[in-house]
Amino acid sequence: MAALSGSSGPAMRAEACRILARMREATGACFGNGFAATLRLDMLAELYLAECEDRALHAWTLCLALQAAPSTAHRKIGELERCGLVSSRRGAAPDSDGSATRRDNRYRRVRLTPEGREKTCRLLDQLLQIWSGTGRQDATGMTP
Repeated sequence: MAALSGSSGPAMRAEACRILARMREATGACFGNGFAATLRLDMLAELYLAECEDRALHAWTLCLALQAAPSTAHRKIGELERCGLVSSRRGAAPDSDGSATRRDNRYRRVRLTPEGREKTCRLLDQLLQIWSGTGRQDATGMTP
């Protein structure tokens, strides 16, 4: 984990998101995809990474990336919305003729709210400290 030492910033947080994704994949490969799933955390990490890479994320993309059933993913997105961490907006789905007139939940655009971004950054910074060995805490949660 020496590569993770140093000050945290968007690039280091993005790398932390990639590490979390690899950890999820490794856990799934060893124990099955449903083992120790943390879909809400994984969604926040995917959304943060998408922001860093300047790409939009839709509910359908989250379903695929996290290997989650659409109903489960939409339920978790709703939970994150109620917590004020994400916002979503249903978008238009392209019709067969290329026009965008239908509304479709697969095209629901999901993004972090300012509060969601701040809390996700704080968590990623703490994870980076833990992984680099600088984030040791005693039983009270204080850094010795």
